[in-house]
Amino acid sequence: MFRKLSLIACLGMLFSLCCPPAKAEAFWASVKSTGMAGAAIAYPLDSLCIAYNPAGLVLVRNRVDGGFYYLNNTGDIHIRNSLTSDANGRFNGMGRRNFYFGDFGLASSWCWECFNWSLGVAVYNNNFQKTRFQKVEHLFGTEKQGMEFINYTVSPAIAFQIWECHSLGVSVDWQIERLRIDGLENFDDPFVTIHRGHVTNNKNSYAHGVGATIGWRTQIFDCLAVGATYRFRTHMSKFNRSNGFLVRGRIDVPERFGVGFAWYACPPLVVCFD
Repeated sequence: MFRKLSLIACLGMLFSLCCPPAKAEAFWASVKSTGMAGAAIAYPLDSLCIAYNPAGLVLVRNRVDGGFYYLNNTGDIHIRNSLTSDANGRFNGMGRRNFYFGDFGLASSWCWECFNWSLGVAVYNNNFQKTRFQKVEHLFGTEKQGMEFINYTVSPAIAFQIWECHSLGVSVDWQIERLRIDGLENFDDPFVTIHRGHVTNNKNSYAHGVGATIGWRTQIFDCLAVGATYRFRTHMSKFNRSNGFLVRGRIDVPERFGVGFAWYACPPLVVCFD
């Protein structure tokens, strides 16, 4: 019984230790839109607007875009007064501090009768979390603990412009996830999981899924635009190498809804809110 309670305490501590990289979780799409704090639902700036609102694709015309990101992440966790004395202390979960990302977008515009329409594709980072401890915590296992989760999205899209002031868009989102768990040998136990051998130290495990995003944008006045977007929940396949770590063996991509406006105050100034 004491061993079971210790494992439960370890499990709670494990999720606490995974909290530091939450700052690294981000929506990495378009250097320009990231510079605008990601307020791009009603203010498309380049072909990577597909990630925010596919309806904006018809407004960016013909272009090719690429981006590169560098992230330096810091953080640790300090645990005190734990019932498990060995769990107390300061833990640095940033064994690796430097991270790099990239994105790519392409847009091509066409005119057919009274409609302007565009085709495009965007490849971007939808989610990222990583932690790697510099020393072994024996409550969890015999090797250094670490977790890495990456979610990249490939989104082909089409958008139409109607009556010059309205635009509609839809994208098909191919979600690609990668998960790696290390150093949790103590959780590879029948009390914790029914999938022994699929909890930890199995290198990278991949999952895939296909979803969709719809978007709308309208120019209410010459100085005011409004947009809305909705991404459907994407049901992912199971991580075959890590299904003992997850309850259902998979991490679905949640649905997302957003609205925004862009106010063109004067030629050099635009105020956006999402």
